[in-house]
Amino acid sequence: WRLHAPPRAVATAVRFLGFRLMLGMGLDKFYDAEGACGGADCGWEDGSYLRGFYTWQPMPTPGGWLAHHSSPTQLLWQAHTVFFSQLVLPFPALLGPAPLRWASALLLTAEQVWIAFVGNFGIFNLLSGLLVLLPWLDDLP
Repeated sequence: WRLHAPPRAVATAVRFLGFRLMLGMGLDKFYDAEGACGGADCGWEDGSYLRGFYTWQPMPTPGGWLAHHSSPTQLLWQAHTVFFSQLVLPFPALLGPAPLRWASALLLTAEQVWIAFVGNFGIFNLLSGLLVLLPWLDDLP
């Protein structure tokens, strides 16, 4: 899809940046190092955090309004999906074999599409999705 591959060091640095961004977002959500919740559960364990977040996030979207009205079971599933995509998927995306890296990059990009659907964070989600997807295009057969 292009004439010349980037230098190996550049490709590795871009992949690591995508890994660090996704893992960092997950650690920020699920590891309460700063005590943001005052030592209490923030609501990630039962998914209740998302119900509020969908409405009080910066510039909520109609998709955020719909997600806010999800059932408790759907909110729990969404919370588990966020946990998996931000704390588990970055590792196979960086270190796994080529087919696993490609699948992980697609799932991480899909997560960014979901975040853009439920909240308006401007171009951040587009750039984040491209950051994790583009370097792995080299793995396509």
